[in-house]
Amino acid sequence: GDHRDLHKEYRRQRQMCIRDRLQATANLDQAQIHLKGTAGFRQERHIDLQIQQIQMGKLSQILAIPDLSGDGQLTGTLVDQKLEGQLQVPKAYLFRVPIGILTADFDYQDGLVTIQPLELVRNQSRLTIIGTAKASSDVPFDLLLRVDPFYIQDYIRLVGEYPVQGLAKGRLYLNGTLRSLDGRGAFQIEDGRAWDLRFDPKTLPMQLSLIHI
Repeated sequence: GDHRDLHKEYRRQRQMCIRDRLQATANLDQAQIHLKGTAGFRQERHIDLQIQQIQMGKLSQILAIPDLSGDGQLTGTLVDQKLEGQLQVPKAYLFRVPIGILTADFDYQDGLVTIQPLELVRNQSRLTIIGTAKASSDVPFDLLLRVDPFYIQDYIRLVGEYPVQGLAKGRLYLNGTLRSLDGRGAFQIEDGRAWDLRFDPKTLPMQLSLIHI
């Protein structure tokens, strides 16, 4: 009797596990979404997520970020209410200007996104952002932006075709919301040149206060 009861219980548990399994594929515009794992009806939710061919241009419109574009891929794991993931954009563009390889490691839980870190790499330039942002209507955030090294010639096309170059290092603290932004920091400029003129090394303190109406 005990053997039959154990066998019945094993079959019952196995059927519950099968019912709890989740595997799905879907398309949203050009994005391909793949889900695989346990749905959380009978045991802890654990879902592996992969989204390919994310159109960053449409995502940037939703997030009210300036014209960021490129095809991205997101991979992540959802365990109960926490999502841990990585976003990769091998060829990112800002205002249709190439800005390099964008990679962001993040987690999301209870309406809070933690970025650890976001990196933008182009040639030898590296920009790193760490911090938090809340998924609310005006996206409050608290971020640290660090450039080390940052070659001006890699990004000068964002403001125009100018014969300007140099090496920048420094950090900028940003906090506030997308509508009301405050920032403070300092950058050191070395080997600065513009129109064949050479400049002495400089330290530029920065204070930002931007309000969008």
